Amino acid sequence: MGTKTEIDEDVSHSYCNPQGAQAQGRMRRRKRVAPYSSPKIVGQESDHFYRQQWIETVQEAVHPYGRIDGIPQPAPPSRLSAPVHIDIGGTIYTSTLQTLTKYKESRLAKLFAGTLPITLDTLKQHYFIDRDGESFRHILNFLRHDELILPSNYKELDILLREAVYYEIVPLVEKIKSWRQSEQTVHQKSREQTALQDKMRIEQHTSSPKAN
Repeated sequence: MGTKTEIDEDVSHSYCNPQGAQAQGRMRRRKRVAPYSSPKIVGQESDHFYRQQWIETVQEAVHPYGRIDGIPQPAPPSRLSAPVHIDIGGTIYTSTLQTLTKYKESRLAKLFAGTLPITLDTLKQHYFIDRDGESFRHILNFLRHDELILPSNYKELDILLREAVYYEIVPLVEKIKSWRQSEQTVHQKSREQTALQDKMRIEQHTSSPKAN
């Protein structure tokens, strides 16, 4: 027999109680669940049955009231999916380690993987980076979608490029440079078209007969 497994449990009576009781506050209690051990009865089906019973016992210890329709079920906590609060130059963002460390060789990933030191605001429990806050929105969206999504009238491409270079997110740097090149091409064509139209108007004006 192994030692029993201790499971911490938070119970909120205000919404978990199936009887509808509205007890205030939360209590923390500790349950002990015996570790799984194969029964003496030999056989694959029997072992599966007892194992399933043990799993249900553990689930009952963690969620004593079971599933309740209409109530969100908390996802199993993990290091990569836990929310991370970041203060970028005074602008607050919330993301996950999975997103922030997507490009392992980037400075941003190294900051949140513990390779490089990062400032922690102990009062607010936010990580602080003294960079441009507004442009970080687009960096975060790129990490989430692997796509550079910018408004059509975006005017701060140079700032965004500088920030991407600082965070050393190479794929984003390449995307921004490509975007800027295409924007420059569009503007060049527009200027050439405008110049051609102006030239045609001047020629029409000079070639037309003067009025008496």
